[in-house]
Amino acid sequence: MDLDEKIESLRSEIRCLKAEQDLKITELNSLFLDKAKNTCPISIGETVEIEAGKKGIVEEIGFDVEFFKMIEENEPIHWNVSGKRINKSGETGLRHFKKIGPRNYIVNGLTFKKKSIAQHLGIMGDDED
Repeated sequence: MDLDEKIESLRSEIRCLKAEQDLKITELNSLFLDKAKNTCPISIGETVEIEAGKKGIVEEIGFDVEFFKMIEENEPIHWNVSGKRINKSGETGLRHFKKIGPRNYIVNGLTFKKKSIAQHLGIMGDDED
């Protein structure tokens, strides 16, 4: 086998490994989503307070896992919710609210409050302001 054949053989092997990795990541994403849906205490259709005085209707449940850490053994899998905002007249509006969940927010029932930097770093408890 000459050098060009060895190079092409390795390239082909790497392409096969990459395709297999892509399939495994797709399967892993599906399992993450299943876990998020099973652990999320909020149901689709529920009204949540997304920030002080602003509400929304949950339309989707998803998951939060840092992409580059998704294969790490101890990386937590968090659920998140997203949906449409409720406008001032109390009707479902056209605007959506971004994904919110326990990774970046303090969750108290159906109320979400953005975590402070100190809370992200674990310097103060979840219930402290």
